[in-house]
Amino acid sequence: MITIWCVKVTCLRRLVETGDLARELSIEESRVTVPRNQSGPNFFAWINNFENESAANRFAQRWDGEKVCTYEIKCKAVKTNEKGRSRSLCPPTSRPQMSETQSHMKPRLVSAQKPAMFTPKHRTLISRDQESSDDDKNSNNYRITTADSATSRQSRQSDRNFQFDQRPVIREIRSTNTPAIHSRPSVCLPSDAFSRKTDETGTCNDGTHCENFDCKADHPIGRTKPCKKAANCTDTECQCLHPSTRPPVRTEFDNGQAWQCDALHSDNRLKDCIYGLHCYNSACTCLHPSNRKVCFFGVDCKDLDCSENHPPGRSMLCDEGVNCGNYYCHNLHPTNWDPCQDGRKCANP
Repeated sequence: MITIWCVKVTCLRRLVETGDLARELSIEESRVTVPRNQSGPNFFAWINNFENESAANRFAQRWDGEKVCTYEIKCKAVKTNEKGRSRSLCPPTSRPQMSETQSHMKPRLVSAQKPAMFTPKHRTLISRDQESSDDDKNSNNYRITTADSATSRQSRQSDRNFQFDQRPVIREIRSTNTPAIHSRPSVCLPSDAFSRKTDETGTCNDGTHCENFDCKADHPIGRTKPCKKAANCTDTECQCLHPSTRPPVRTEFDNGQAWQCDALHSDNRLKDCIYGLHCYNSACTCLHPSNRKVCFFGVDCKDLDCSENHPPGRSMLCDEGVNCGNYYCHNLHPTNWDPCQDGRKCANP
């Protein structure tokens, strides 16, 4: 499947083979494209067929700064054209190299000499024509002849050809005995060939299994890379190393439904209710505190001992309590309150 997202791998010091690069990056060889029209000294390659932008960014973040074929590479997720093919960049243009003989010569600009409008021969012809009558002004002696004009054009063309021939010839001079400055070995060297030794601890003893974010020692290729965002990383799917000060990542099955949880959760987790304990909507699907219990009757609840949450507008407690003789009192009373409907006119007190 051809997608529109790929990763550009740069800072390669030589033109690597697709099979070698695929083995170093642990991917299929069919996904690697190395353009052959590169002149160096920095070469690049393309890693194609990523499902989406997030997958390309994770791959670029995983391998950015790692040593591949003994070279520290740089990776960046880019978007290809609409046809789904990787962009092939033109090789970088370099300044022309001059030969040893031409390098000691100072460039000289030859200005094109404009042909003289009136030569001595022309001035003589014009002076003779001015002395003649008006009828002779239209003759061939009055104007510059066609032969003179052709001669002038040929002289200008020869001047331009001379200037073109004086330009330095761009040639690449390379000795067969002396290797080039940017030449590199044709095979990958062992990982310890270009190892960097720190002043503190040197090479880490844990190797690729080191999970210490603050470890400053050297590690071989294949170790999990430390995250650039460190403790500020909010990506729950990030596979890089993080410091211990970063909040833990929770799933919905690992206490993921707690209200106001400080851990990191995925994007599909339910959001916290902005009303919290004071949410009286029994159909609300957001997360609430554990001690929230909404009464089913709401504002119509008449139970004085009900300990569940009720919305504003519920009846208040009656001041007279069980001694209230108003049968139509709408305030809350104890459960043993049983007033008579006749009130004070009750015949059977």
